[in-house]
Amino acid sequence: MTTTEVGPITVEVLDGVVPFTGVPTSQWHGDRLERAGSGILANLSASDGLRLQVVLVTWPNGDEVSMRHSILLAGPADYQRLESAGELGPKIVGDSYVARIRALKYKAGGRAGLDAVEWGQLDAWLGADTQQMLARLGATKTGTYGDLNPEATRFKAEPAVEVPIAKPDALFAVYALTRVLPIMTSHGKRAVEGPHA
Repeated sequence: MTTTEVGPITVEVLDGVVPFTGVPTSQWHGDRLERAGSGILANLSASDGLRLQVVLVTWPNGDEVSMRHSILLAGPADYQRLESAGELGPKIVGDSYVARIRALKYKAGGRAGLDAVEWGQLDAWLGADTQQMLARLGATKTGTYGDLNPEATRFKAEPAVEVPIAKPDALFAVYALTRVLPIMTSHGKRAVEGPHA
């Protein structure tokens, strides 16, 4: 197990691979049938009461990977949004994962959805240099999505990270920073009235 602090969030990446059953992202608009994949788990916790388990799952065909909510054990109701939004879908490029970095942001309808983000915003949430933190966790490159994924046809200017498939810890930090912290800080809301109001 490895433990790291991502701002106010503690991320514990658990050792080993576990079975995980769910609907792959590619089938959300397809047959919607569950499949058995293999996953790496991480526990996320914070002082606001958050207790969340996240999974990095490789689906049966081996060429589709997704990081998503596994189970929300405790925390403010706002975190329930992670049950249906905020999945991170890294691409396999050689022996690495390349993930485009987007962040949850509250929209006009009051629900958080993924939105473009800049390194400066990530640094502000983290309170430190995000690219340096990701490198400490094993990321081999940071930059733009177009630079890290030569096959990208869209979103080429957005921030991205490359991590070894054998050591994906930095992806869990990206999830905490771009999915949990924006909810915690009410990113996109005009005013905050209480915990994640």
